[in-house]
Amino acid sequence: MPAGNEQTAYYSRPARRVFGVTLGLLGVAWAGLATWAWMSSPASGALFAVCGIVALGWMALALLRMGVYVHDDHLRIRTNLGRIRRVPWSAVAGFEIGEARDRFSSYRVGYARLRDGDLVRLDGTTSSGIDPGNGERCLAGLTAQLSSKGRS
Repeated sequence: MPAGNEQTAYYSRPARRVFGVTLGLLGVAWAGLATWAWMSSPASGALFAVCGIVALGWMALALLRMGVYVHDDHLRIRTNLGRIRRVPWSAVAGFEIGEARDRFSSYRVGYARLRDGDLVRLDGTTSSGIDPGNGERCLAGLTAQLSSKGRS
């Protein structure tokens, strides 16, 4: 549901499904551990279960809200850990795809190039085996938004 003057959101739906399945599996594992803890001590089992529900709930909400949200006067970028960064359209020079690496693989991700030369990573615009063309689709839409604002 759009908030305020939000127009469009860019993110990867297949990646969200994979994250959802992963969180579901973590929830099942956590429930098994909570049951084991409950058998040894009901109080510690309940505490363990509540901590797991809070942690998994926070992770699920953060992952579901990850992406780039377009507003009339700025971009709102939410990371996979829930951090929010607002970038005014006037500060954006353009968008590009770049390479990102983690410990196990490399993947393509979108970046906003700011007028001062900085690059801002656009979480949710990742192109990977899960959703190969996502980054290009997201950046094409963001570039069109930038052009429509007469700032390209």
